[in-house]
Amino acid sequence: MTIAPLDAAGLKPFSYTYFVYHEGDNLGKLMALVSLTPVFIMVSYATLVATRRDVYLVAICLGQLVGEGVGAALKEYIRDPRPTRES
Repeated sequence: MTIAPLDAAGLKPFSYTYFVYHEGDNLGKLMALVSLTPVFIMVSYATLVATRRDVYLVAICLGQLVGEGVGAALKEYIRDPRPTRES
């Protein structure tokens, strides 16, 4: 399997992460930002826990981390191949 360079495929990487979207595709850029919501949520939780030191917030943060871990474990266990685009 040969991987084409991003420029040749017309894809542009989102500068803060490695999400790629087609250049000029505003929906793709929005979806790249939406894909970062778990990161934004965890930073918010960490800030709230550091400032308020509330056990309830710690439980919510741990629940989020467990959910992310279960999702990553299932992704690794299932390993379903990505669909291919047939032109």
